[in-house]
Amino acid sequence: MADSDGWTLGTLYTHFERLIEAKFATTDASIAANAKIADISLVASQRAADKYEEQAGDRATRENNIRDELRQQSATFATRDLLDATRASLEAQITSVREAQVLTENRTSRLQGQAAALAGAAFIAATVLGYLLHH
Repeated sequence: MADSDGWTLGTLYTHFERLIEAKFATTDASIAANAKIADISLVASQRAADKYEEQAGDRATRENNIRDELRQQSATFATRDLLDATRASLEAQITSVREAQVLTENRTSRLQGQAAALAGAAFIAATVLGYLLHH
């Protein structure tokens, strides 16, 4: 039973089997290629996740180190009470120095007055002595 093109039931069956096998082969190849792509994508995404976790860990370590440094620095800061006490002490010392300076200026002024009086007296005495010696 052949038709005018030469097809028989057996040749059609063989032809369709080959077409189906070719389709299965292409589908299998496509599935294999997709599986390979999926595996590559999975590996790449795992590497990216690992790298992210590593960087996040590094960042957390750096942040903790900065926090520790800030804690150590703040431990050496003077307290407000200490600064207030130091300021009050310095103000008292400045006041004491100013008072001593005023006293010194007053003494200096008195001594200068006394020295001027002595110089005047010495001048008068020298003048009188000079007058007496020449006369």
